[in-house]
Amino acid sequence: MKKTEKINDLIPNSLTQHCIAVKLGVRQQSVSEWLKNDSVPPKRAAEFSRITGIPKSKLNPVFCEANNAEVAHG
Repeated sequence: MKKTEKINDLIPNSLTQHCIAVKLGVRQQSVSEWLKNDSVPPKRAAEFSRITGIPKSKLNPVFCEANNAEVAHG
């Protein structure tokens, strides 16, 4: 992911923070905080990815590191 590419910029315009929050079963404030920090908690990343179409590796560095480890060992 480019340094200027934020999660918030990758979310389709048709999805609001409120809509994402409802689909995840969390408060809108939680989604807002994740976007502000540019990182989705690992336990929410798979569902967030399914809802938004954003790959998990762009939602949390843990998944990027896991992919790199698989490539190194694989």
